[in-house]
Amino acid sequence: MEFEGLICPKCSGSLDEKLLAENLSCPHCNTKFHNKKYIAFIEYLMMNGIVNDIDFFDRTLYGDEIKYKSETEEELLDETNPDEYEDKTFRMKYMDDNPELAEEQNKDDGIKDLGKLKTIEQEDEEDWQDFNRRKQEEIDRKRGKGARK
Repeated sequence: MEFEGLICPKCSGSLDEKLLAENLSCPHCNTKFHNKKYIAFIEYLMMNGIVNDIDFFDRTLYGDEIKYKSETEEELLDETNPDEYEDKTFRMKYMDDNPELAEEQNKDDGIKDLGKLKTIEQEDEEDWQDFNRRKQEEIDRKRGKGARK
């Protein structure tokens, strides 16, 4: 099947690409294609380079797809950063006075360090240190019991 050219999506009449680029309408049935109903046809024309001046922010074509914020939504959007305005000295004093909060802070710091991965050599070294410490504690306990007898 040979490609015969463009046809009107409404009346199936043949369309001239040059005339279509100038005036986005059918010369046979006078249908204006600048409408939501013919959006697929317009996108096809744009994809093939026949028409190239369609605005994707045009409300008549893409009105349902474009979401505009109302003024109340924009007012409710809080873009301020409270850390810029917060006085942290009181919070630090309060944390120093309450050891439970300081302990929580230390836990949070430990969680932050989880992102740092240890190498296998470091883990092996720590395992040996733990092993040696436990063995030494066992030896010390045995010596302590033997000295008492």
